[in-house]
Amino acid sequence: MTGLPQGWASVAVRDVVDSYDTIDPQRTPEQRFAYVDIGAIDNSVQKITDPKEFLGKDAPSRARRVIRTGDVLFSTVRTYLKNVAQVPPELEGQLTSTGICVLRANAATDPDYLFRWACSSDFINEISQAQDGTMYPAVRDEDVLAGPIPLPPLPEQRRIVRKLETLSARSTTARTHLTAIEKLVERYKSGVLGLELSGVPLGNEVDEQNTQPITNDNERGEWTFDALPTHWVWTGFKTFLENQTDSYRKLPQKDYQSEGTYPVIDQGADLIGGYSDDADLLLPAEPPYIIFGDHTRCVKFFTAPFVQGADGVKVFHAGRDVDIRFAYWALKGLQLPDKGYSRHAKFLKESFFPRPPLDEQREIVRRIETAFTKIDRLAAEAAKDLKLLGHLDQRILAKAFAGDLVPQDPTDEPAETLLDRIRVSRSTTMKKRRGRSTG
Repeated sequence: MTGLPQGWASVAVRDVVDSYDTIDPQRTPEQRFAYVDIGAIDNSVQKITDPKEFLGKDAPSRARRVIRTGDVLFSTVRTYLKNVAQVPPELEGQLTSTGICVLRANAATDPDYLFRWACSSDFINEISQAQDGTMYPAVRDEDVLAGPIPLPPLPEQRRIVRKLETLSARSTTARTHLTAIEKLVERYKSGVLGLELSGVPLGNEVDEQNTQPITNDNERGEWTFDALPTHWVWTGFKTFLENQTDSYRKLPQKDYQSEGTYPVIDQGADLIGGYSDDADLLLPAEPPYIIFGDHTRCVKFFTAPFVQGADGVKVFHAGRDVDIRFAYWALKGLQLPDKGYSRHAKFLKESFFPRPPLDEQREIVRRIETAFTKIDRLAAEAAKDLKLLGHLDQRILAKAFAGDLVPQDPTDEPAETLLDRIRVSRSTTMKKRRGRSTG
């Protein structure tokens, strides 16, 4: 770490932190503790969001380290995931895991400055080089404490923190808006499907008498609209879709290959779950297909031969006078009851689907897919901007730790001078302690 401004010092993290206490919470079995483990840290916002609670008698063996307000918690496991957070006042005196290095700023360091440095890519990358282990890559506390930190004079540290807080507030606002777009996408798509499948955008007049039939009291899929245009018909599941599921040719997940000749389609969220080279397992029905996840309610469209993944996969063709792309979007638009990981195909069998003439079906498909293309383009742009925002945050941190974010003040006490004073104070304290222990 070279080329630092005058008055700065390049030191190890251990030079700017104090020690912390450890306890055995099981010695106070009825005391209630909050506990910060790695899972309690949200690495997308660098905050503690989900601390656990337990009585001392139920404490896990790793719950030993006492934390204080302002402490920086740095996960030593898979450091590249950047599980770093600062302890808020409400967790004063609580516990963290031995898998988390506790960095408690001493008098040479502003705690917020130390936190910003611990979150920087420069520090994360430096510490990650010391990781050991393949299945459970981790570093030691000693590796973190040996890591470098560029140390400005204390008043300049505080000026840097104030500037970063201002810039971070703007960044957080932008991130909030961009993240909201991700959540709005599915709602917008659902709205488009409901509207287009109602026939209203085509200029049709809805017949209030043309409501879906009720044949029994069983649960079924629902629509966001109640009635159809006069010339549309409600069509039962068995007429709308033809079942092409093969009950014999199914590949267990344990037999999936990472690559191969034929794709395996299952009920997971990804279009392709894996691969197989066994042609005898290919679904005999001709493509294209609509695939429905009985447990997951995922709906997919596939145009090439494939192998069925075992358990929960239902395969359909379109029924008579039904365009298969229209059938796919209709199945996507149907709102099925959510029964968790139980089976849902039974609700499909009770459902009715809107069926316009074929020319209107194809026009509806065109309109839906045009709208979805625009929505996906906006979502992709938002995701790209969100990624760029993360890069911008890191560039700002890099400028801060190079001394280029705020002006230097030549009247500030140099960092090395303050460190020397702290070292002398520590040495004096240790001598006094040794003197008492031998006297």
